[in-house]
Amino acid sequence: MDSLEHGTAAMAEIPRFDDGMVNIQELIRVMAESLVNEIMDAQAEDACADGNQRNGYRERTLATSVGAINLRIPKLRRGSYFPEDLLVRYSRADRAVIAAVSEMVANGVSTRKAGRVAASLGMDRMSASQVSRICGSLDEIVADLQGRDLSDVAFPYVWVDATYVECRDGGHVSPCALVTAIGAGSDGYRRLL
Repeated sequence: MDSLEHGTAAMAEIPRFDDGMVNIQELIRVMAESLVNEIMDAQAEDACADGNQRNGYRERTLATSVGAINLRIPKLRRGSYFPEDLLVRYSRADRAVIAAVSEMVANGVSTRKAGRVAASLGMDRMSASQVSRICGSLDEIVADLQGRDLSDVAFPYVWVDATYVECRDGGHVSPCALVTAIGAGSDGYRRLL
């Protein structure tokens, strides 16, 4: 009987829409928030095994693809605890939101409009400068792609294709040819050239 009462109480906490249907996205958000906070609590307890003590929490919000998650990061009396394996320090958005914003800007959406769309994805506040900083990370990825050394691999097969896309150039949008080359290396791996 006790498990039946517990099950009924748990059912009352399941997020629902006004029509009574289960709100799956909110349920996933609540479960993710609970899981992350439990993991951080367990890691902080492990850090206290040598006699250290807990000293409250730091409240942080992390924007994810399922909505904003409220994090309760434990504080310690001696030393510090930060869940590097769960979060990137000072990050307020997860990779899915960053990827969505980056793709929007790459497709020609203005930084202000990308900020508004990010707000609809769960980011409470995202300024145009934050969008620009996120897109700055794309420059590093492009630089790594362009700076790769491919001289040690022969490419007996190369596929080349082109398409026209709208690109920004000097403040105006015009069509540009985008050429893609993929090579099959002698080592058996395909690479974007």
